[in-house]
Order: sequence, then C-alpha cells, then structure tokens
Amino acid sequence: MNYAVANFKMNKTSNEVNEYICEIRQCLQNNVKTIICPTFVSLERSVQSSFGSLIDIGAQNLFFEEKGAFTGEISVKILVDIGVKYAIIGHSERRHYFKESDDLLLKKVEAASSRLKVIYCFGETEEERNSGKSVDVTFDQLNLVKKFFGNIILAYEPVWAIGTGKTADAEESFSLIKVLESKLGELPECLYGGSVNHKNAKSFMDSGFKGVLVGSASLDVKEFSKIIKELG
Repeated sequence: MNYAVANFKMNKTSNEVNEYICEIRQCLQNNVKTIICPTFVSLERSVQSSFGSLIDIGAQNLFFEEKGAFTGEISVKILVDIGVKYAIIGHSERRHYFKESDDLLLKKVEAASSRLKVIYCFGETEEERNSGKSVDVTFDQLNLVKKFFGNIILAYEPVWAIGTGKTADAEESFSLIKVLESKLGELPECLYGGSVNHKNAKSFMDSGFKGVLVGSASLDVKEFSKIIKELG
C-alpha cells in the first residue's frame, strides 16, 4: 500500500475541509492510502465526511497526557474517541516554532503508538546538511523512537525543502534512508515530504519511498488528486 498524506497545517475552515473531502472521494486509488490531516476543529466532521471511503483522518499534533489541566491540548483518548486513525509527530514546524524537544516527542510517540498510527517526521536543516551532519542528525532523531518502529510510519522531511520550493533529489534522499537502515536495522515504511507536487511525487516512489507527506500542494484538491493518481 502506498501513502498520500495531506497536511493542511493551519489552513481551511471546517466547511472548506468538508467540501474538499467530498471532491477528493471521487479521485481515490485502491492501492493508495489517503490520509487527510486538517486542524483540530475539523477532525470530527472530517471523520464523518470520509465515512465509507478509503480516506482516513489524521491529527497534526497531540499531547502525551491522557487528561487533566492542560489548557489547549488534545489527548490520544479524545482523538481516538472521534475516529481519528493517524497522528503526525515531530514535524519540523513543531520542532522549530514550538521548541518541541526530543524528550517531549518521545513522550508523544509513547502515548500514541499503541492506539494511533504515528507518522513520525525527521530531517536535517540546510545548515546541518551543508556541514555534513545529515546522517548524524537523522540517526539521532530515529534512534530516539527505535523501540516503537513496529507501530509507526516514518516521514523524511529535509527541513531545507519544506515550503521553500527547493526539491530534494529522490535518489539522494533514499540513499540516506539506506544508510540509516544499515545503522539502525530494518526501518518502518518511509514517506518523503518537502515541496512535493504531482510532477515529482512518482520520482520519490521510484527511488524506494512508500508515499509522500504533502503540505502546501495538498491544499489544492485538484493538485492532490493528481498526486494520488501518480502514486496509484
């Protein structure tokens, strides 16, 4: 099964997400697991809108505690209760803007991995890449969650390629995955994310990735439909 994951980030109202799902339902491929990750306020309605289709709904974030005085946070229990199946953890924007530490990410993965399918993001910055630290940085990010490999999907996101229009070379990107595999043992299925569009999506599949995690290009339902078609 290949994966097409749409990360809407902080975009689209609940009505807009509903219209999007109604349209994308007509463009699915049987061999492509399509996952839509809208904002928290659209999750429950999205689960209802996608009912009976090949679409699963994912959260963009979660908190590791089950319940309590944690204003503004959402627990795994709350997500599971409304029918959410996936959760993105470790996205570079969470690491950068919200200063999410390795310790916090580990707690999130630990809390989520037994009840949700975690899409665990990892990747190096441009500065780290230029200084030859890509392998060391990404190794540490994956080694952190190694004991959960049986319950997660990986998403390699070179930070320098996210939302910048810069496109990573597919073969070069997957060669990094193979290096990491030689050090860590067999890895979970790995997706690619970072300025993905319908023109380059298939190149990442051909190089060995199992799918794509799409940001800005997924906001256009016609563009995301083309990406799904390329992966099918």
